Amino acid sequence: MSEFLSLEDVLRLRMFALGLSDTSWPRTLEASTCAQRIAGVAHRMLALQGQDWRSARWALGSRAPGATVADVEAAFAERRIVRSWPMRGTVHVVAAEDIGWMQQAANHRVLAGAPKRRAFLGMSDAALERLVDTSLLALDESGPAGLGGFKGWSQHRLN
Repeated sequence: MSEFLSLEDVLRLRMFALGLSDTSWPRTLEASTCAQRIAGVAHRMLALQGQDWRSARWALGSRAPGATVADVEAAFAERRIVRSWPMRGTVHVVAAEDIGWMQQAANHRVLAGAPKRRAFLGMSDAALERLVDTSLLALDESGPAGLGGFKGWSQHRLN
């Protein structure tokens, strides 16, 4: 005998899997700070699309009831979550604790195409080195807030 799921059951299961139902999250997250809950969301989801900053914040906050934009920004400021390119060269938001293993698992694919992409863009190795140096300097100067709190990016020219 085969069982069939009703449309309502499929919707309920899908909303649960997406972290959008009241029962999606363990009760242990309720006692956490909002920034910790936001990081828990990123960890459970593995990765969320992060190209659009506003949509990424909404995707995180909507999965952590009671969270505000400030809570999502606090999770970034506390470096609990990061925006990076761990897979497919697409920006994602991931839990900071997960970025290392994700990059180790997927970077070989991203890095393999990098020289061809730089050649297409006309970017020399020297320009890339300068970009890396400038980015690291900007991150150091911005402190725990990360680049989101860094107002002087334009001070660091790549010329």
